[in-house]
Amino acid sequence: MQIIERYQIEQALDLPGIYHALKQGFIDFSAGLVTVPPVGHLGFDNPPGDCHIKYGWIKGDPHFVIKISSGFYDNPKQGLPSSTGMILVFSATTGVPVALLNDEGLLTDIRTALAGVLATETMSRPDSRIAGIVGTGIQAHLLINYLARLSRFDRFVVWGRNREKLARCVDNLQAKGLDVVAEPELEQLCADVDSILTVTPSEIPLLKRGWIKPGTHITAIGADAEGKQELDVEILAAAERVVADSRSQGCHHGEISHAYKAGILTENNILELGELLNSEKSFVRNPEAISVVDLTGVAVQDIVIAKSVYRAVSKTV
Repeated sequence: MQIIERYQIEQALDLPGIYHALKQGFIDFSAGLVTVPPVGHLGFDNPPGDCHIKYGWIKGDPHFVIKISSGFYDNPKQGLPSSTGMILVFSATTGVPVALLNDEGLLTDIRTALAGVLATETMSRPDSRIAGIVGTGIQAHLLINYLARLSRFDRFVVWGRNREKLARCVDNLQAKGLDVVAEPELEQLCADVDSILTVTPSEIPLLKRGWIKPGTHITAIGADAEGKQELDVEILAAAERVVADSRSQGCHHGEISHAYKAGILTENNILELGELLNSEKSFVRNPEAISVVDLTGVAVQDIVIAKSVYRAVSKTV
């Protein structure tokens, strides 16, 4: 079995290529071409954290993938990253493991951010240029970098609970030449931006319905396990279009689950991102409508990015 270390993975990354492959991956997933069993989840209270196990196979592919990732939110206090993990690649013919991608959670972070860019670029108004980021962790950094590189967004407003972390996040991004400002009031951020991306581990709603102006798009990323919630359910009730990466997974956990369990949404009200991307008719957005994409993370993302890295590294060794 080949062991691929993080530095090799970083050298092999083809972000534009992975971004476009993710789009096809979501289409294949919604078309029923991907075997994705339910997510394995371990939750921890003290210290707070969780571990996810995601795995799957795209029909006809020579390999299947198992991904283990964890997030422990007090780790930075000890000088450790809050997330880590690894991905295993197996032969779909023999079941033999062919590679261990010792990415330390890097690929999970990247594929999550790229999906956020794809969802926001697809669903937001065509004239949207200003994105608000709710959160100051690794996803905030990646999203702003990738939105600036791969989408039409070129100005960013960031909010975080901790003012010191907020200032540090914005300083780091500004140092890269990006147009980023801090906004200490979340209600004001909602008023100032065209699209909002939420990337926190919050267990209570942060965004309130009354703050969301007409025409706003929201991509919710942080609520990737039961108990997490970043949006007031009334936001989903008011949305003209609610989209999930996985309809069944979204009804189980994530932002959609809270509205679904409250009877505000039914499965018929929820479109999958892959269905939207595969539509024969162009998606026409009502300029005054609110839209929400709930990304809980699906294994097809891990399959796509692991395949990309494994193929690139294998060609060089």
